[in-house]
Amino acid sequence: MYKKILLAVDGSEDSVRAAKRVEEIGDDKTKVVMFNAIEDHFYEKLASISVPPVPGAVPMAPIVTPTELTAAKKASAEKILKTVKEEIFKGTLVPVELRIIEEEDPDEYMLNIIEEEGFDLVAIGCEGEHSAFRRVFLGTIANKLVNEAPCDVLIVR
Repeated sequence: MYKKILLAVDGSEDSVRAAKRVEEIGDDKTKVVMFNAIEDHFYEKLASISVPPVPGAVPMAPIVTPTELTAAKKASAEKILKTVKEEIFKGTLVPVELRIIEEEDPDEYMLNIIEEEGFDLVAIGCEGEHSAFRRVFLGTIANKLVNEAPCDVLIVR
């Protein structure tokens, strides 16, 4: 069976189902590293190329500093990880380590850490539905993992 599993959790129903599958296949000899990446590899890159506001226009939303945004994302990631751990892994023998990844896209983090830390399975939830733009220009994390990960990949829908 798997000795070390990397589990990506973003709070979606699909990622929660992936956590349930990992709990089902894990045991007291399986180490699970569950992480949430606060870097959004899609939306923040698009936001960086957006048009600046019109001079003199009144902002429609409060201005948030990058530090405040990062703090809010980190708090959200902590809540997601703790909730999934308590709801899925509470009362099991499966040891779970929690990580928040701050400055790396989730797919790059996973590909870098798999060999570095010796994971033999990566588990993720996958929405399945992506816009044509996203698929063609950015791909999907699941697609990238299936094609590039040096270990087994579990994709849960």
